[in-house]
Amino acid sequence: MRDIVIAGARPRGGEVCDILVRDGQIAARGKAIDAAPDARRIDGAGCLLLPGLVDAHTHLDKTLIGLPWHAHRAGPNLIDKITNERAVMAELGLDPALQSARMVRHMLSRGTTAIRSHVDIGLDNKLSHFHGVARTRDADASLSTTAAATDAPHTRMPWLRMNSTSRPPRASARRSPSASPAAATEAG
Repeated sequence: MRDIVIAGARPRGGEVCDILVRDGQIAARGKAIDAAPDARRIDGAGCLLLPGLVDAHTHLDKTLIGLPWHAHRAGPNLIDKITNERAVMAELGLDPALQSARMVRHMLSRGTTAIRSHVDIGLDNKLSHFHGVARTRDADASLSTTAAATDAPHTRMPWLRMNSTSRPPRASARRSPSASPAAATEAG
């Protein structure tokens, strides 16, 4: 794996310096760093160098990014929003893999390096949204910031985690139909 030197950047807004990245880790920082002659050099002059951003709650399967503007037609209640969203997704016939890949590229281009996505699973879309976002997660290295930064041949994006928004009730909230309130109190 080639060394990377980011020259003249300001790590976290501090003093201007050069940063040496070796094996995906910051190995050194200073004014004159000792890097391999074939190190990839990135001009960081005038730039802040910050840790990658984390989007810990997104819905990659629901994005309209890359499409013409679409009017918001939902009512004020949550059920209005859910009904409208599902109608719009069906009306537009969106491919969750294409839409999630567009959104991931957008996020990566703006500094997001870790994504946790929720995915809708339902009677209307079954597992199609899950499989679409999974295809994005398993996509080629062009979507991986690790591959872009280190030239490593990565084929998966371990930084993209998915959660289904359709969940069974928690076990602690369930009560057997035969259990009386008194029995629940004595057990709890």
